[in-house]
Formats: sequence, C-alpha cells, structure tokens
Amino acid sequence: MQPGPYKEVPLTDDDRDLLLMVFRKRRKLLLSAFAILMFMAALCSRKIDHSSQYTGNIIRWDGKDAYNLSRLGMKLINLCFLEILLIIPCVYFWVKRVYPLKRDADSGVKEMVPYMILRKEYFPLTNQYYVALDDPKYLHHEMDEESYRQCFEGGFIYVYRGITSGFVFEESGKYFVL
Repeated sequence: MQPGPYKEVPLTDDDRDLLLMVFRKRRKLLLSAFAILMFMAALCSRKIDHSSQYTGNIIRWDGKDAYNLSRLGMKLINLCFLEILLIIPCVYFWVKRVYPLKRDADSGVKEMVPYMILRKEYFPLTNQYYVALDDPKYLHHEMDEESYRQCFEGGFIYVYRGITSGFVFEESGKYFVL
C-alpha cells in the first residue's frame, strides 16, 4: 500500500468523547508517574545533601564558605542530572503519546485508511475474530463475527484512525469494500 492522503471523515461526538477520555487517562498516568519520579529524586537529593555536609570540612577556604559551596554544588548536580533526566522522557511521552489525542479531538476529523487483508484468523478459545493487515505498524484488527464473514483474503478494509495520534477507532461493519 502506498501511504498518502486518505479520505477524511468528520468525528462523531462519541469518537471525540473517546479521544478526550483516553487523553485524560494518559495525562493522569503520565503526571502521576512524573510526580512519583520527582518525589524519588527529591529523596535522593536529600540523601546527597546529608552526605555532602562533610565535604565542607575537607576543603577549607575560610570555614563556612566551603561548606555552603559544596552544598550548592551538590544541588546543582542534582538539578542538572536527576531532574533533567526525568523531565526529558516525560516531555517526549507528552508530545508523542498524549497531546496528539487532544489535537485529533480538536481537529474534528479522522481518516479512512485502506488496508489489504492478508489472512483471516479465528481463535475459538477466546471467540475472537481478527484479520491480518499489510501494515507493519498495525498488523491485526479485531472485528465482530458478521464483519469477519463478509471480508475475504486479498480484499480491502477501511480502518478509521486519528490523523496525528494514529488512534484506531472500533467501528465494525462500516468499513469493508467488497
């Protein structure tokens, strides 16, 4: 399949609500993880602070100044290495995984992407129906039994997804080209 401009379809209210719900949950999870990591970094900083109180006694320039200089140096090291090393991945995940959901909800459109069906798969133990697709990023798509019976190998399926986030909407029975 050649990637390119796909047909854009307006978002329904249910789709917009779903995108915003996923956005809120991911945002809450990311901010919780960030807060926990920053709390752990603060605990490490406190341990470093207590261990650095003796370094001022080793280097004596004029008494108390060396003690304050070493504490300031340890706090700068903490700021530069611990917090920045925690902030960079959080900003990356925000930009790549969380914020695109909000952008898709605000844009009001989703795209119809055609995929070729390589094979059909049924798992009787879990009673689930899948089709294997020709995209390495999105290999399998779950569907209901009626849609599974309608499609065939070598045919095409249209999958609705968000433009910037790539979030796949589950709308079975509306996207087959026979």
